[in-house]
Amino acid sequence: MGANYCILGRVGTDQDGIMDAKPPAESASEDGSRLAIELGNSLQITGPNSGMRIKAKLAGMVKDRCLIVQAVGLEGSGRLRRLFSYGDPLLVRYLHDGVIFGFRTFVSGTVVEPLPLVFLNWPERVEAHSVRQSRRLDTFIPCHLKLQGTGHDASIIDISAGGCQVVLVRSAGVAAPDPEHAPQVELRIPTTDEETPRQIEGVVRRCHADQSRIELGIQFQTEQVALYEKLTALLPS
Repeated sequence: MGANYCILGRVGTDQDGIMDAKPPAESASEDGSRLAIELGNSLQITGPNSGMRIKAKLAGMVKDRCLIVQAVGLEGSGRLRRLFSYGDPLLVRYLHDGVIFGFRTFVSGTVVEPLPLVFLNWPERVEAHSVRQSRRLDTFIPCHLKLQGTGHDASIIDISAGGCQVVLVRSAGVAAPDPEHAPQVELRIPTTDEETPRQIEGVVRRCHADQSRIELGIQFQTEQVALYEKLTALLPS
């Protein structure tokens, strides 16, 4: 079966199949004024006692003033103010766009109702540790995606040996998956020299959705070195 797809000719670094990658020996740091984060980003918060680890999500921010985070699993309980007191030092870590960020901050306030929210001082310095290791190839490859038991026509917009980024049109009844639950997916990718599409299993590690489309960052269950080498060979010299 012939395959119609486009190799765009830019090689970068993998943003999606990175969850089990080892951190590099060197790391980069950047000024806190360039805080790379999005609303809804999952956070891990470590308190003054290193045994206190709380999962949270970014709920809002006032630039250069404060971050507002929603503590996960503390709804309707009195634990919030016992765990977070004014002035407590905290360490916050999160993953964004293939980079692990971390910063130190202090609690500036809490709100219990209607949601358990913690206000954090804007960080003065942010450390960034890249976990991107494998090279990413920009593409436009039609594929078939099986997600949550339902098949969808989709397109691969970048790929590496360890993972890919897939885009599908959002139609009625198509729900965006929650990466925290690591939903399983199955990709069927046509190739130029195989009669049947190549079948690849993976896990959703990142999801961004709007009203028109869903973007998924997928980590392959096993590295697809042969497929990646075939695609790389199609790059213009």
